[in-house]
Order: sequence, then C-alpha cells, then structure tokens
Amino acid sequence: DVASFVRVMMTACPVESRYRVETADGSRAVNARSYVGMVYMSAEHSNEMYLVNETDNGVFPTELDQFRAL
Repeated sequence: DVASFVRVMMTACPVESRYRVETADGSRAVNARSYVGMVYMSAEHSNEMYLVNETDNGVFPTELDQFRAL
C-alpha cells in the first residue's frame, strides 16, 4: 500500500504542491512523497495518519480517494 500511495503522490500531484502525512496531534509528520517516511508512519501510527495539503487549500487529486479511510 505504501508503494502505491507514494507512486500516486509522485504522479498525480503537482510537483510544486507540498503534502505531508501527520499524526492526529501533529507531533509527527513526514513528507507524503517519501517512501521511507511513509513506511515509518504506517508502521508506527497507522491508526492516526492524516494527509495535509500545504499549498492547494485542501484540494486533493481524485487518484488519492482509494487511500481514504471509510
């Protein structure tokens, strides 16, 4: 799942856009395009990860919908 997520981040999201994945309290955050960072987050914080778009006012490409929690 991590490899698929990072692949979508690299291909569907504009290069100039900045995304991060963080914990609910914001105490941990990684670059959403970082494979190693995403492996860490999914291993340590899988129940509390949130994708934050820092540059596009919370707009996310539809390709990321497959990774949303239900």
